[in-house]
Amino acid sequence: MPTTLSLFAAVLTLTAPIPKDEPLNPEVVSPRQAILLRDGRVQRELGLTAEKRIALIDFFEAWDEKASSFLGSLYPASGRPPTKEQADANKKEHDEFLGKHKERMRAAVAAILTAAQHARLKELERRFLSLFAFQLPDVAAELKLSAEQLKAIRKVVVEYRAKYEDEYNSRRKPSGLSPFDLAKPYLKTIDESLTAAQRTRMTELLGAEPKLVTTGTPKARETLDHAVLRSPEFFLR
Repeated sequence: MPTTLSLFAAVLTLTAPIPKDEPLNPEVVSPRQAILLRDGRVQRELGLTAEKRIALIDFFEAWDEKASSFLGSLYPASGRPPTKEQADANKKEHDEFLGKHKERMRAAVAAILTAAQHARLKELERRFLSLFAFQLPDVAAELKLSAEQLKAIRKVVVEYRAKYEDEYNSRRKPSGLSPFDLAKPYLKTIDESLTAAQRTRMTELLGAEPKLVTTGTPKARETLDHAVLRSPEFFLR
């Protein structure tokens, strides 16, 4: 039986076309899923039509332009540091801006994906999150992880984060490992702490092995990978 590690390792290695399904409820879409949808590999894996891919590109380009303009006016590059009152006001305005965008983003994604495609996106999401997937509330609940297991997983995650910082953010020359390769021994530790039933359920939660067709330069392809494994706090919201 494949281990959780081997399944996660297949994250960069197309499944049968996804059938049409009922309309998707915007409330089930999360910010991290929208970020994953920006990646062409994910779009192809979901079988999105050219029309839908263009709609996604148009939405995110419009968002990027609006966000850049808004943040530039809210946090100017030069000038005196804001007072505490101004900083608090800026944060409130910032949070309101992001809150409104989240609603628009959910509606845009729901208009593009079917429920079946969203279910597949959730499987890909777990794969991209690698060892961080075990901290997702729905995954922890489905696996029925014990308090002791959750504590051990948090410890492994902390160790991985330290290794990531040392690998990519230190002055020494990096080994050349991708974030996913770097996570393999830590993922293996977690996998070995699971029961046979939990491994089986995790296999089901990961779904069929994807064949995420890669294009572009290696550096461009790694952008999303690093974003997921460098900033899990955002992706676990």
